[in-house]
Amino acid sequence: MWVLLIALAIGLSTGWFAKLESNDSSLFNSKKDVIEYWEGTIPGTPEEKVFQDLVDEYNRTHKDVYVKAVLMPWASYQSKINIAVATGQPPDVCYNAFIIADGMRAKQKTPDLAVPIPDDILTPKLKAYYGKNCLAAVSRNHKVYLFPSVKFLQGGTFTGNREWFEKAGVDIDYYTEHGWDYDTFRDVMKRVQAVMRKENGPDANAFGLNLLLLNSQFYNGFLASALGRDAQQRGYYVWDKATKKYVVDPAFNEEIVAKPLRLMQQMMQVDGTWVRKNLAMDYSQLRSDLTLKGLLAVTWNDVVGSPVELEIKTNREDLAKGLIKKPIRLCEVPFPTPVKGGRPPVFSANAEGYGVLRQIPAKSKEHVRHALEFAQYMSSPYKQAKVFMVNGRRWHLWIDEPEVLRMAKGVVSDPLDSDPNLKIMWNQYLKWYDSPSVVVPGADEPDMKARQRIGGLAGQFMTTPTQMIIERVLSNSETPEDAAKEIVGAFRKIADDYYAHHKPTPGEPAN
Repeated sequence: MWVLLIALAIGLSTGWFAKLESNDSSLFNSKKDVIEYWEGTIPGTPEEKVFQDLVDEYNRTHKDVYVKAVLMPWASYQSKINIAVATGQPPDVCYNAFIIADGMRAKQKTPDLAVPIPDDILTPKLKAYYGKNCLAAVSRNHKVYLFPSVKFLQGGTFTGNREWFEKAGVDIDYYTEHGWDYDTFRDVMKRVQAVMRKENGPDANAFGLNLLLLNSQFYNGFLASALGRDAQQRGYYVWDKATKKYVVDPAFNEEIVAKPLRLMQQMMQVDGTWVRKNLAMDYSQLRSDLTLKGLLAVTWNDVVGSPVELEIKTNREDLAKGLIKKPIRLCEVPFPTPVKGGRPPVFSANAEGYGVLRQIPAKSKEHVRHALEFAQYMSSPYKQAKVFMVNGRRWHLWIDEPEVLRMAKGVVSDPLDSDPNLKIMWNQYLKWYDSPSVVVPGADEPDMKARQRIGGLAGQFMTTPTQMIIERVLSNSETPEDAAKEIVGAFRKIADDYYAHHKPTPGEPAN
């Protein structure tokens, strides 16, 4: 008896029971509504601890809800969440819930598990706070499915080393603002390469992409800039009222597709500013040539803001190790356009955050509400500030930058405050996100089911098959014109094959 009393006293004084409650729902939370939350992270990192601390804090402050956190390595997270969604057994809350659900539905027949955010939570005031482009990126048919926590742009730019443009007498900020045409782009690349080779020898190149990045940079950058914002917005297919089917957009034709392919071929086969050795290099090698060795001036960019993150990382780590002698200064390099004089680059607006997945069998409205409230908490500036405090990263735009920085003040310094070059890139990033040249996901479609399925099949073609076609163009074994016919023909065949096996169902909702 005395042993039990002593153990109880020790437990109360040390907070052991509180710790036990936050990690074991079976002993103390049988009457609570249990919400299961999954997150992919890197085990043993400060971020993993932040995620668990946020959950523990939520559990302490919400007496009627218990959040069960399942934190797992990123390497296994994607496959596990896909299996969970495909089998109808997903967690209640996860990062990018509806994007994962829609991705699975595009590949195979799965129930629509994404839960829309009700209007009493997503008020007009909150919608205005998030912004039009941001909300469009997390919406489907006028319903919002994620609480956005970060927003970002894809396409539009490469990552460049500002030093080489300055030494070549090129004002890269002018072209970043106004855009440039193919002739200007090719001329600048040749001028930059001449300066680089004068300093660092014949192994220096102005431009470089590897084989695995060709398809991404082609569709999100070269082709998007060639098509222009409006055609890119339509996504290669348009609804034909006469046949009640989706057909290839007339703007997406052999002539327009051949133009960026021809430019890429000219850079490799005529100008010599892009050489075949780059195709065999992985991204870490390309990045090393760009930041450490002075052998590359322009390379891949997955999202706008990548140069900011790379510059911070390089100056924080490689400079400290003595791998570089002075801080590096990077820049955004816009994709060129075939339009004479150029035009602003074309971007795709995206946003990410937390959302809720429907359970099978369905759980109570109260349970769904609790899950939505936790998803909103995990998407809040408070959570973003906590993560920023431990990693100091600047990559995606936060939804409320001033609030995140205010909360983190005194704990971590903002890298942008001590680097004017970073500030230039970040301010341009903010300006671009709400610009007219940004493509946002479409709203209603006459046949959403067909649109998703055709889009999913087209997405599969846009990976390895496209990569192989571009490689043949770069090696001069296929002309840009023939390659363009092959690409457009493949997109037509995808739609034709779909309707050969599926009856048109205009007006059918996505849900």
